[in-house]
Amino acid sequence: MTKNNMKIDLNEIESMKRNGASFIETVRFVTKKYHCSINEANELILNSPSWEFYKKTFCSLQDQFQSCLSEMADRIEEKDEKISYIFDLESKNDAE
Repeated sequence: MTKNNMKIDLNEIESMKRNGASFIETVRFVTKKYHCSINEANELILNSPSWEFYKKTFCSLQDQFQSCLSEMADRIEEKDEKISYIFDLESKNDAE
């Protein structure tokens, strides 16, 4: 299911936010209710009026995390629009 097929109730997200639900709790709720991926839920929630203030921070943290993984990984593979960070747990560099 893509976001175009979902008719998400933004009032539901707003109500969750107002009642103290965290971003992660909201993502979990949206993925279960709408049977969508985490990425789709993130996009929907971050573009909702209740969470749009958090979008810049979220994207910045995500970019920093991916940069860190890229620097630490022994190799990176990309297939079917998915990125895998491969770590050789037996390499000498990790033991030092």
